[in-house]
Amino acid sequence: MFLFEFLVIFTILKKNHFSMRKINFLLSVAALSLLTGALQSCKKSDGIVNNNVISTPYSLFFADTAGALFNTNDGINIKKSLFPTDGYPSRAICYSNSTLLWVKRNIYYSNNNATNFNAANIVLNAFDGLPTFTVADSAFNQTVILYAANEKKVYLAVDDNMTRIYPSANYGMGLAYSNNDGNPKSWIIDTAYDNGISGVKINTLTQLKNNMIFAYDPQTNRIFHKLTTFTDADSGWHETLAGANPLPTPNAFTLAHFNNMLVAVDYKFKQGAFYSTDLGANWSRFNGLPANRNLYYASSPFDQVLLVGTDSFGVYKLSTDDLTMFKASNIGLDNFTSVHSIAAKENIYKNNSIATQFIYLATDKGIFRSQDLGESWIKVQPGNFISIY
Repeated sequence: MFLFEFLVIFTILKKNHFSMRKINFLLSVAALSLLTGALQSCKKSDGIVNNNVISTPYSLFFADTAGALFNTNDGINIKKSLFPTDGYPSRAICYSNSTLLWVKRNIYYSNNNATNFNAANIVLNAFDGLPTFTVADSAFNQTVILYAANEKKVYLAVDDNMTRIYPSANYGMGLAYSNNDGNPKSWIIDTAYDNGISGVKINTLTQLKNNMIFAYDPQTNRIFHKLTTFTDADSGWHETLAGANPLPTPNAFTLAHFNNMLVAVDYKFKQGAFYSTDLGANWSRFNGLPANRNLYYASSPFDQVLLVGTDSFGVYKLSTDDLTMFKASNIGLDNFTSVHSIAAKENIYKNNSIATQFIYLATDKGIFRSQDLGESWIKVQPGNFISIY
């Protein structure tokens, strides 16, 4: 590489009629610059090239239909049965700081990286003796619980600066939140919503890239949204008034997003997939997805691609040429694969400039991994899996 660069520099200098003395001087300067850059890009610590040293490994959790939980940090070495099979399938997994939350029939938590779990025994506030709530029966996939991560803004704060977790619950508007990583006695029913909102049972949530959170009630076909910056004076839930093109009914839509586009896919009534750019008031249908098929899940890994998991037709990827058209992206998947959930992970190296991105699928044929944004897949674990995070 250095020889090529020197030849390019030498040719440029000759064409500009520099003297040989001046050419030699400039080549010496160029050599020093190139050598310095090479040393910096391949900087070593204790004799190890930092480009190859992972400073922040990912942690991937996934669960099967029998209720067992698995973990891996590289997609190769998999710790089996962190939680023994109990016959209750997993619905969602969520990590908040050092607490792992696992939604099954109820909510379980672990503060020791899944070495053991305890039932959350969630109460409505910090006082003992109040009734517990259960997770909504109709909410069954990863979107039942949303971790509103604190990046540059404090999400969903009213009069504090705490990051919150929102699971769908069976009280009030159908939402509860925790200010303390979902640990017991930290859950509060969310009552911050507009007057007149009633008869609502939320079962799916998503958060756009601009940090706005959306919630959906499929029984009444109603969309709600919430402003999420700490400086917002009004941080309550507002209902989006339906426009001329609402979501079709009957349905069982689950929410997702692609950057700041709201997405809904139907996992039960085969209504297809839709998108909205006006707070969910009006919806347009995506093209290219298999007809008369349930669409189990949608996700936008790294906000670079939108993927939809289907019943028996594998995974579909939104075209980069036409943002309304999907195409099959099943290279490496088994035939007739059903995709139940999708997760994105990355390794950060010590030089902080290289990140290896991975996308994982939880399917009825096993766990599959992609390193090219969903263009191709390899199986890393056989089995019948339903959730992944």
